Parts: sequence; C-alpha cells; structure tokens
Amino acid sequence: MPHRGVVLAVCLLLGLVFGADGSGQSSKQEIDWVALLPEGDGKNSVLTHCMGCHGLDRIVVQQRDQGAWLGTVGMMTGEYSAMLPEEEIAPITEYLARVAGEDNPLTEVPMDVNTVAENGLRRLPFLSEEAVKRIVESRAQGKFKSLEDVQALLKLQPEQAALVPVYLKVRPPAE
Repeated sequence: MPHRGVVLAVCLLLGLVFGADGSGQSSKQEIDWVALLPEGDGKNSVLTHCMGCHGLDRIVVQQRDQGAWLGTVGMMTGEYSAMLPEEEIAPITEYLARVAGEDNPLTEVPMDVNTVAENGLRRLPFLSEEAVKRIVESRAQGKFKSLEDVQALLKLQPEQAALVPVYLKVRPPAE
C-alpha cells in the first residue's frame, strides 16, 4: 500500500496539471466551486479534507443522502487512503447531505437559468436576493432566450456580468 503522503502528493500534482475538471484546459473566468457551497457546520472540514485529492466540482452537483455520502467518505478513507480523522466523518457527511443531498438544486454548472430552482440561483454569490426574484419573475412570464437577456434584466456591474456565462446558460429548446 502506498504511503499516504505520496498519495496526497500525487493527487495535488494531478489537480495542478489537470485542473478541477480534469480537462487540462483553463478558461479566462473559472467557476469558484467554494463559493457554491453554503456556509455551515462541516464546510471547513470538506474544504480541508476533500479538496486535497479532487476538486469540489465532484461534490457540488451531487444528489446523495447522508448514507450515500457516508459510503463515499468510507471509500475515500479505505480504498484511497484519504487521511480523515474519525471525528470529522459525521460533520462532513451531515454537511454534504444538507448541501448536496437528494434535493440539491445544483445538478450542473453552468446551470440553465430557465430551469434551475430558485434556491440554486441563491447559491450564486454575485446575485442579490432581489436579482434572484427578478430572474424567477421574468422567466415565469417567458423563458430567457439568451444570457444577454439575463444581463439586461439585472443591469449588473461589468465584473458581475462577466460571471453570468460562467455560472448560467440558456439551454436551446428541444426540437
């Protein structure tokens, strides 16, 4: 069995080479996966222990109950020799079940502005509560045709407008 320090070093090196999504490509503006995780008990443990070997993109879009998360954490500590103190397991699995549980509104990122749940929009750090309400009200009256429609509706500052295509998309209608 490889030494745990070697396993961690290899995971970190692969993360640097391939990036969070494993593509090896970088974009001008990247998803801030940490920002998509709400505050709460267990978040710091997830950031400390899970990000050592893989990106948060593997976590943020999952929909698993606490039992499934417990199984995943068990696999990480057993099969992959992740170094996780026993007392961290409950806070991590409870947090993951809350934010990436069966009712997780984030099943993909970028998310479709026309279909994502309202509480999914609330996870976007650049959208105010007022902006979320405006999106929900506007899409109820008719679907967004483009991201430019979203940006025009919200009248965002340039740095915030640049985040719209990073986190949101408009899925073309099915034909």
